[in-house]
Amino acid sequence: MRIGNSVFLQWFDFGGYREGGPIGTILFDAVTALVFFSLALPAFLLIALVIRLVDGAPVFYVGERLGFGKRPYKMYKFRTLNTGSQSLLQDRVLSSADRFETRTGKFLRESRLDELPQLINVIKGEMRLVGPRPERPEIYENLCKGIPGYDVRFEVKPGLIGYSQIFTPHNAPKRMRTLIDNYYVRCKQKWYTDIFFFFYALAMLAKRALIKGSRLLRQRMRRMWHHQAEEVRRYERIEPSPTRAIMEITGEQGDSRQVELGDIADINDEAFSLETRVTLPEHPFPAILSTTVPGSRGFGKSAVRHKQVRIQAHVFRCTSVAGQEMGEFQKYILRFIPASPLNALVLHKYILDKSIL
Repeated sequence: MRIGNSVFLQWFDFGGYREGGPIGTILFDAVTALVFFSLALPAFLLIALVIRLVDGAPVFYVGERLGFGKRPYKMYKFRTLNTGSQSLLQDRVLSSADRFETRTGKFLRESRLDELPQLINVIKGEMRLVGPRPERPEIYENLCKGIPGYDVRFEVKPGLIGYSQIFTPHNAPKRMRTLIDNYYVRCKQKWYTDIFFFFYALAMLAKRALIKGSRLLRQRMRRMWHHQAEEVRRYERIEPSPTRAIMEITGEQGDSRQVELGDIADINDEAFSLETRVTLPEHPFPAILSTTVPGSRGFGKSAVRHKQVRIQAHVFRCTSVAGQEMGEFQKYILRFIPASPLNALVLHKYILDKSIL
């Protein structure tokens, strides 16, 4: 479920990150975090036990983050990376192509369950329930320091859940996340919106965890049933909602036309596959991935929104297949690169479905 799909969320009067009253805010966040921590304690212990049995010690990761006023503090998470991975990452953000994750790490990161121990930081007063996500000092120095207005986030405490974190994919451009966070830094906190947003986000995270968990279980059962291991891929391959591939052709006179290639079968961060009767060029060519996502115009009035991602694609593999209905057609695997950071954002949010909401 995405933020644009909910009429109630569209009409809800969101608050912000700026504290209305420091003492009241600290007390409210600490009490709410303590209550939720008590309720989530069984899940907390279960996750810790699974990590200990599957991945070994240590169970927790304690890392330095920049907090209010750019002051460093120790942030707690469940461990999702192999020991020593942080020294290899250094000043860059973890990529989905990296092989640093533990056996349980991918599921914990994608479901955001690895963030659960940060409730301790909220209880200690180092973080808030809702606020901009904290940043590693080395990431700030090398990637974020030069972004205009980035330091505005340090005027408030970092949060366990942030609007930019929930509304955009994990690898969304830092500049775009900065614009979202800075908007909410200027808005005052409202305790009732914090409660609503916190529990709404938790519900969406629970839904995501169930989807990811069931998918992982199906994969494991399939491997056990066939008594063989599947091919290890660099990226997870998904079956997207109906997405069409369109090739753009530019003529000698500068005129352009579009050629429908058909629906893509599956896709990951760097490639997708499709079956078509169109012969594709050997050289890289511009193309469009077009999909529709649910929208809303009000209660009882459903709508769809059209989303397009412009890419540069090239043929990685081509196989001729003879079908009874289509006759002879080509089965292609196409590698691609989004045309811009904005196109990459749309790809990850609406086609790869990496955004929580």
